[in-house]
Amino acid sequence: MKKITKRLIVGIIFVLIVVGGVMAYPDVQAYRYNKAITKADSLNHSGGNFKEALKLYKKALSIKNSNDIKTKAEYIEKSLNDSQYNFNRGIACFNNKTYVESYNAFKLVIKEDLDNYKKATEKMTECVKLNGNYSIQMAKDYAKDEDYGNAKRCISDALTLEPNNQQLKVAFENYKNLGEAKYAKAQAEIKAKQEEAKAKAEAEAKAKIEAEAKAKAEAKQHGVKIGMTQQQVLDSNWGAPEEKNRTTNSFGVYEQWVYGGGNYLYFENGILKTIQN
Repeated sequence: MKKITKRLIVGIIFVLIVVGGVMAYPDVQAYRYNKAITKADSLNHSGGNFKEALKLYKKALSIKNSNDIKTKAEYIEKSLNDSQYNFNRGIACFNNKTYVESYNAFKLVIKEDLDNYKKATEKMTECVKLNGNYSIQMAKDYAKDEDYGNAKRCISDALTLEPNNQQLKVAFENYKNLGEAKYAKAQAEIKAKQEEAKAKAEAEAKAKIEAEAKAKAEAKQHGVKIGMTQQQVLDSNWGAPEEKNRTTNSFGVYEQWVYGGGNYLYFENGILKTIQN
């Protein structure tokens, strides 16, 4: 009898524990949910720890779905992904020695990305140190080929990170002056060639006019011959006729030029065909 009573009591206690646990489970879950949210919210701020906050938000969402918490988690996750992308881009640019691009990429790494922010800040300092010397050397290489435009661009890029660097400022002005001098020289050469070409064209035109005038003068000293045009006859020592007689028919235009002393010229369609004297 005592054994039965003892077993009964144990059974009742077990049932009470199970029932109590089942009844208490929602409260425990609510406690865990609220605790995760509270801690996550405390980390979700400027300078906080987004990575840890994201873990806590996801933990809370595994207990209970909430659109508000889901929005926070998505925002943090996107911010961390963007930060990681910029960090990776900064490393790639750094390795390629494009220090300005690298600096600008590292600059976009957020403080809340604790895994990368410190390293990004250190790399930014390295970019500033390396970029000046690298840009100066690159500019010198361009200047050797008199490519002062790219030389100036290299120095200009370096000045975006070190705007008060006196050495860079002096180099920039130097390449600027050299570039302007080169441009002025090129323009002067172009102008000289244009003037030379103009003078040559004028000389050729003058020579042509003189040659034509000479030819006409020589023609004046010669008579006419079959095959001449009317203009060539006018330019010859025959000159203009005293009279012109024109006949036009289906075969063309016929002209008789009458000169003194019984001299006649006959043209067919403007070409001298017959000389009568």
